[in-house]
Amino acid sequence: MDGTPLVHTLLINRQTAMAELLLTLGAFISAKDTHGRTCAHVVCAINDMCGARMLRRLAASFEAVDAGGRTPLLTTVWNGHMEMSAFLLETVGGNRDLVVLLLRMGAEPSLKDLAGRTALDVATIYGHDAIKAVLQVRSPICCLSS
Repeated sequence: MDGTPLVHTLLINRQTAMAELLLTLGAFISAKDTHGRTCAHVVCAINDMCGARMLRRLAASFEAVDAGGRTPLLTTVWNGHMEMSAFLLETVGGNRDLVVLLLRMGAEPSLKDLAGRTALDVATIYGHDAIKAVLQVRSPICCLSS
């Protein structure tokens, strides 16, 4: 066994219904793999909005941090270059829809990874302008000009 919880494997393979069944039968929704990733991190890494909505219904935490200090929101921003489902391809900016969904679910955009980067920092570094625009609207003003 490689340290990947079965529920993660199901989510990675987009077997959302089976993952939901396993979770409702008692699988630990906050189970972490060897990198500290939870189910929420998994669906965010693969841009699975159906999986994200299912996890939200089952009260998964979208604030958990992995071994690198990344929340699911940071994971989504980091993976802005990945292939997306047909639904996400219809929007300019890739993971924008998943970022909006996570923010609506209460994800905190000001949380930092172990290197001190926020989701906005990562979006800026990797040129994810559509995600950056969403995060700028939702991020608190950090300083006032004099």
